[in-house]
Amino acid sequence: MIKISSPLNKIKVLAVLSLVIINLGINSGSGISNRVYANIYMTPDPLWNPILIGNNTIIPRTSEYLKYTLQAGKTYHIFLVGNWTEPVPSTTDYDVYVTGPNSESYRFTEAKSLPEQVFNDGKGQFFIPKSSGTYTFEIHNDEGNTDGNNATSAVFMVIEHVGTDRVNNAALLGRTSKCGVYPPPSQSTYACEFTTSSSNFTVHVDTPSDLDLYEVRLYTMASLGGAHDLNGLPTPTGPDLINQNATGGIGGYNFAVDGVRPPSYASAYDYGVKIDIQASTAGGTTGTSGTLTTYFLVLIAEYSKTSTPSVVPFYIKTSTVEPTLALNDTIGDVFAGEPTKVSAAISSASTLKSVWMNFTVNGVPRFDTVYLSKVGGLYEGAMPPFASRDTVAWSICAEDELGNLGRLDSSFKVKARTETSLYVSKGNVAGGDTLGVTGQTTLAGANLNLNFTSGNFKEIIPVKADQLGGYKYTYLPKQPGSWSVSAKFDGDDSAYPSKSSPALFTMTPQPTMVSLTLDSPEIKVNQELRLSGTASPPVTGLMVDVTLVSGGTVKTETLTTKADGSFSLVTPLVEGEWDVVAQVRGNWRYASSSSGIVKAVVHPLGILDQAATPPYLYVVVLAAVVGVVLVVRWRVGGLSSRMPKPVKDLLAKLSRKPKARGAGATGRYRRREED
Repeated sequence: MIKISSPLNKIKVLAVLSLVIINLGINSGSGISNRVYANIYMTPDPLWNPILIGNNTIIPRTSEYLKYTLQAGKTYHIFLVGNWTEPVPSTTDYDVYVTGPNSESYRFTEAKSLPEQVFNDGKGQFFIPKSSGTYTFEIHNDEGNTDGNNATSAVFMVIEHVGTDRVNNAALLGRTSKCGVYPPPSQSTYACEFTTSSSNFTVHVDTPSDLDLYEVRLYTMASLGGAHDLNGLPTPTGPDLINQNATGGIGGYNFAVDGVRPPSYASAYDYGVKIDIQASTAGGTTGTSGTLTTYFLVLIAEYSKTSTPSVVPFYIKTSTVEPTLALNDTIGDVFAGEPTKVSAAISSASTLKSVWMNFTVNGVPRFDTVYLSKVGGLYEGAMPPFASRDTVAWSICAEDELGNLGRLDSSFKVKARTETSLYVSKGNVAGGDTLGVTGQTTLAGANLNLNFTSGNFKEIIPVKADQLGGYKYTYLPKQPGSWSVSAKFDGDDSAYPSKSSPALFTMTPQPTMVSLTLDSPEIKVNQELRLSGTASPPVTGLMVDVTLVSGGTVKTETLTTKADGSFSLVTPLVEGEWDVVAQVRGNWRYASSSSGIVKAVVHPLGILDQAATPPYLYVVVLAAVVGVVLVVRWRVGGLSSRMPKPVKDLLAKLSRKPKARGAGATGRYRRREED
């Protein structure tokens, strides 16, 4: 600071201050401040006003002090350029010292003839305040490095840097009447900087309904290879900042209402009018595709409906990546007259602005839009009710804050919900008994199927509901064991399928009893074993297996019961002891059962028994015949003459007299009766 030691010096200082104030007043809104004299503190208004220091005159080897109110967390591009570097480097060396609200301090001292850039982002590009408050920037002419008293003018710039492809906000206030005056630029105007390598971007301003924008201006300020490259960040030159009539599409930055417009700008004509500037169609405002370019964006308000600034959202859209949508779960059946929940997972590179559903019913658009709300990581909502047989085409739309729209489309057929119930008359069915099945369905006259299942056995029986939806059926289960039965409606063009819960029952065969008796438990080998029995219940046709076992010999006979349940068997057996048992062969209706074991003994034949059996019987018979013949011969002599010839011959042979012993011997027998 210059020490003021006399009244004359005090007068000079006051005069200088007066000139500064006058100059600021004259140039208010021009976009350029006049020279700031040495050792005088100045608070530029607005923030993004380029400050000309020196005005092409020699700057004393002292400092300039500029004060700005900066907000913590915001990104600022702060730089010092000027004609000591443009176009031919000079021997001047400027340094920039920064003091923050919490006594934080920074020093930036590039070599002479090089621009200065204030930064703390670790990349040498941007300054991000740690605290909100007043920051003092001291622009110092380094006497030790500047050769001679030839430091020339410079331009100091502080401007907010905003990112692309995200929503930013500006606060603007316009005049409240046609005859009213514009508020100062710090309220009626907003300017910022952004960089992009895209030559096809869109600036969109979402003007609120209480504000009428005068203009939105877009300036191309610098590209890599064509201006200052400060650590990879294209930075405008001094002339491009202060020359409002710049040509060639670069520079000409201006934020005054009556200032020179850039090649690309847009105006609104009423409150709430949205404004878009398409860079690809805006002449003279685009950089080279693929080359990083710095742009200045200016928003100027004209009229306000309120006396307080309005928040104006805006974004620079360089990405056209649409949100992607997928159902979190299938929509499934849509029932007539019922709302249907919808849940979708949405992925988006930018913040989503809105998610909604549209519908077309039977080819006719409906206008009841359904908005989906974020619940956890999903977007959920409910579709309105539709009528049975409606064909509905639906779309889920997701729009991000940059206007990118993602969409998911499909359709479904609306049908009536149906419900079906089933009941059985009892839980346990005896073999041969029937089971009553009854139920109800919500669709009158529906055709249903009754599905009976037991093990691997399945049987489907169709039934038809009456006009009240009721149905019934009588079923005869033919397999013992556990059973399940359910009723199913297969659906039709107007109603969805439905199925009852299964009903369970058990089929148990009827018990049986069988008894067995033998006519005689002991017989001889030439006799047959006679047995009989009775099965209960007394029915015709029960199969009874009679098994006879002796040692390793097994003999089985299968019999069938008569109407009274009786059965019998006659069978020969070999000698030995036999175990005899009768067993009812079970079926689906009757259970199997067994009699007790009955023992039988088959004895061998005695001598007398053998004589009565062939071949012994034949010998006895022959002997008897011979005896009879002899008797007849002697006692009934004339009887043989009346016999058949074979008998005669046999009798003649038997009646011949034996020859006398010795040759020619003769003899005769004496009749017994003669003895």
